[in-house]
Amino acid sequence: MKRKLALLLALVMVLSMIPMMSFATSTNTVTRVLTVEDDTSMKDFGASIPALVLEPKDNTWDTTTESFVLELSEDAEWRLAPETGGLATSGTLAAGATHNSLYEVGTSVGAGFTIESITKRRINVTINGAQNGNRIFIPLNADLDGASGNVTVTVIPDGSAVSPGTYTFATVAGGDTVTTIDSVARIVEGATINTILMEETVRTGFAGAQEVIFVLPNHFKFDGSDFTVTYGGGYASGTETFNITSNAANRTADPVSGEFNARLSNGDRQLTFWVEPSMVAGVSRGWIRINGIDVRASKDAPTGDVMLRVRGDATNEEVKALDKVGYGMEVRIKDDKDPKEIFAGRYAGEPTDTNINNEEDHQLARLRIREDSGGAWLSNRYTTIEFPSWVKVIGVDVRTADKFDGTNGHNTESIVQAIIMNSDKGDSSVEFRLDPDHNERALLEVDFYVSVKADMEGDITATISGAGIDTEEVVLGKAIAPVKVEANTANARIGVKNQEIGTITITESKPGAIQSASGKNIVEVELDTWMQWSTEPTVEVDEDSELTIDKDSIDVDGRVLSFQVTGSSIDEPAVITITGGKVDVDRSTPEGKFAAKVGGSALVNNVVDNDSANAKLENGFFRQSYVASADVVNVTTPAPGETMNPEVLLTIGSTTFFVDGVAETLPVAPYIDAQNRTMLPVSAIGRILGAEVDWNAASRTVLVTKGSDRVLLTIGSDTMVVNGMNIPMRSEAVITGDRTFVPVRDLGVALGVATEWDAATQTVTVK
Repeated sequence: MKRKLALLLALVMVLSMIPMMSFATSTNTVTRVLTVEDDTSMKDFGASIPALVLEPKDNTWDTTTESFVLELSEDAEWRLAPETGGLATSGTLAAGATHNSLYEVGTSVGAGFTIESITKRRINVTINGAQNGNRIFIPLNADLDGASGNVTVTVIPDGSAVSPGTYTFATVAGGDTVTTIDSVARIVEGATINTILMEETVRTGFAGAQEVIFVLPNHFKFDGSDFTVTYGGGYASGTETFNITSNAANRTADPVSGEFNARLSNGDRQLTFWVEPSMVAGVSRGWIRINGIDVRASKDAPTGDVMLRVRGDATNEEVKALDKVGYGMEVRIKDDKDPKEIFAGRYAGEPTDTNINNEEDHQLARLRIREDSGGAWLSNRYTTIEFPSWVKVIGVDVRTADKFDGTNGHNTESIVQAIIMNSDKGDSSVEFRLDPDHNERALLEVDFYVSVKADMEGDITATISGAGIDTEEVVLGKAIAPVKVEANTANARIGVKNQEIGTITITESKPGAIQSASGKNIVEVELDTWMQWSTEPTVEVDEDSELTIDKDSIDVDGRVLSFQVTGSSIDEPAVITITGGKVDVDRSTPEGKFAAKVGGSALVNNVVDNDSANAKLENGFFRQSYVASADVVNVTTPAPGETMNPEVLLTIGSTTFFVDGVAETLPVAPYIDAQNRTMLPVSAIGRILGAEVDWNAASRTVLVTKGSDRVLLTIGSDTMVVNGMNIPMRSEAVITGDRTFVPVRDLGVALGVATEWDAATQTVTVK
């Protein structure tokens, strides 16, 4: 207890040594913030002058006498009596607002005040006998001299009950007026500039009659229509109509119509008129609103921003007035989203579906087409939206059709039908005719559903074209292969059975890329024509994958290895590994690398079959059964007794070729056809492939014989007969310019001759 008393006494002694002080008890504000010029004298605002307000917290001043310091920001100084209109340096608090005396609001007690000048920017204010609850107002009677930005007053309590702080009471403007045009109109040939607003930055920005000049850039001119000027804010409200008069030289009005005069000059690029607003009492800044200024553009006017130069007694500035556009289209993805990824080979619906428009697997990003200006889309003229040839449109859904044939922004069956009825499902393009409203910008938003050829990857670009519009392109999707195939290429000998090949790895590009649904769950790995599986390999899935396969379903049938997928991956892409595979290589196999192709219903659903090829092709199917491939075998050693062919080098587009390095000449140059295959004149086959060639004009066939091998090709057919067996080719035999051409790669394979393509040099090597 004694110890506690000792501590308490010590605390009392410490507190008794601290000097007594007033605690801050006021809430400080300013009555208003004015926009002024840099040399304004605040006294000119009279009773509307900004004032610093001191309001006691809890309605209580701590003492009956408060003394504190007020300091102005740079380039401002106090105007005190006896200067004209200066703030009184002593007296009693007035009961009403004024610019030259402190005043109060509350219970009037006639408290006295004194002001002492410390420096031009700093004063000491003392108030005696302030009534509790009264608000004290100190007019901020200052003169500005080259001020900029915000003009402030800082309260320094100096031991009083007044709270400290810095407060803005004026902002210095950069000029007398500011001109704005909030909404910029588009102009093709003619347009009206939207409302032009000229606002005072300081009161009396427009003093008396003022000249205003609008100047347009080259290729644009005012068309001479009447326009209106409306006054408001700190000006007496009213509207005046202006008429273009060639000889107008000042502010005059027609005595009959009352319209004021305006003048065009400088090739009608310059418009001059005079305004004379009438100020009203108060501190509000005035504004002038101009409407009805019409502009015409020349035929060669450039597109882009059209800037309006605004000059006059109170202004000199430039604002964007119009946006010059052509008869073009704004084409982009709705909401600027990313292109959608579409699996190559995927087909979620049935071939008989007439319009697949609810399958996300096929949906591209939404196409948004909007006219740059009304009238860009010509009525009843065809518009075409075309995709790459390896993409087929299988569904269309019009999401928005605005300003077309009376539409109002909602889906319309007529617009949907206009697109669907003018296009065939399964085409790579759609074509339609619409009737837009030429007075407003038409808008069309469309979802396309597409099928992608199994072995293709890359951007799915929509090309929009039509009568009277510029061709535009936008990428709506990206075709991706569902899997990537890699293999360790093994060397093999011609005519040898049961040869080991390297590991084949199949990796999903995304989880779920390999399907497992009923009827769409078989993966096939197909070898080249010249070899077949001799044993069943081991097929494994990585341990962490959700994808599962039926091990009992693994089977080999000639060139095809197949297995069934029983569960798809979910979180991570699956990796399937094929090991221990062995193959038989035919004796007629040429030297070179041979690939294994990966397909099957788990990966490719849009491939045709022989039963309904035409119907399916029309509904978005393709003649492509695999999605990816990798070289698994490199045949390098001929079987005993086989002779080596000479090495022949051919160059696309050149009639010169080389046989074991010796130059010779072809009758015509080889070329690359639409299927990206090298075509060779049949007359050169004998020299290049070491074979005999016979042409039968009646049957339009070519018979190529090399040793015991006989190959029969028919003009216009993509099937060759090799030793009595039908073998498909990648291109057809054709007649071009009275010359018969055949695909050298297919013919070489049939005759056991290897070919190699070098894209960089555009050459084919035949061995």
